[in-house]
Amino acid sequence: PGEVVWGKMRTYIEGKKRVYFSADGIFNKVGIEYLQYDGKPFSEQYEVYRVSSTKELCRKKADIAVRKAAIFGSIDYNDDGSEEISSGSGKRAAVVEGVYEYLGNALYEVDGITGILESSGIASERYIEGEADENAFLAIDDSEVGILHIATHGVCISDDGMSSHDAMSKSFLVFAGANNGGITSADDGLVTAAEVASMNLRDCDLAVLSACETGLGALGADGVFGLQRGFKNAGVRTLLMSLKEVYDDSTSELMIRFYRHLMGGASKREALVKAQQEIRALGYTDSIHWASFILLDAF
Repeated sequence: PGEVVWGKMRTYIEGKKRVYFSADGIFNKVGIEYLQYDGKPFSEQYEVYRVSSTKELCRKKADIAVRKAAIFGSIDYNDDGSEEISSGSGKRAAVVEGVYEYLGNALYEVDGITGILESSGIASERYIEGEADENAFLAIDDSEVGILHIATHGVCISDDGMSSHDAMSKSFLVFAGANNGGITSADDGLVTAAEVASMNLRDCDLAVLSACETGLGALGADGVFGLQRGFKNAGVRTLLMSLKEVYDDSTSELMIRFYRHLMGGASKREALVKAQQEIRALGYTDSIHWASFILLDAF
């Protein structure tokens, strides 16, 4: 497959170091940066940057000094202390008979990331169990949070014939109380892409959506309508998000290693590449474990 995409560009990229691309059509749903090219992932041979639009390359971007982080995970979807701890090997879109399952590895992920960030001088607020509700997330609006990490279930109910309005309402992240419908209809435990788009997250340098299918949505003439558009419209600089259903255990390992390298001085792109290489070395060699997450506007 890599030769079909990148092989056709061989004469243009030969001798080059850096490749920027803005996905079009079906390429919005495929991690083409990870396709095999001359026997290795393309992303490990070139500095590859996926951009939301080529006009991003022309914009002068001021550096964002990250001092605060908000980390969501180990969420009680029942919000009554009765969650059942899973084996940690399931998917982060696991819904059994209409019930969102507790993610067994999410606390490990939250604790690991919190420790890494705080060791680097970034004040980190954890939101776990019943505290990780919709209202806590929406309260980040217009704040100084520079890193936002959310380990939860992600849902994308869309098709390419759907209106942009419907697509933004049917792509969402799951928070505490979702299994019970929340306390009120306005607090149902589900935060949609449309709700995110109305927020001000312009001080957020990086949002990590550690969940299933958070980069998907309905394809329209103006790109993808889903969570990625919601967070970009809110002003987030860079997104780390998934194009497939992802596994709880391998995702936690990937995320902890990503932050370890990022706080160690690597760029966002370098941190992800190194984390991917490391989890492959742990035995997670199938692409579903290491090639499901993509970076958007990580330059």
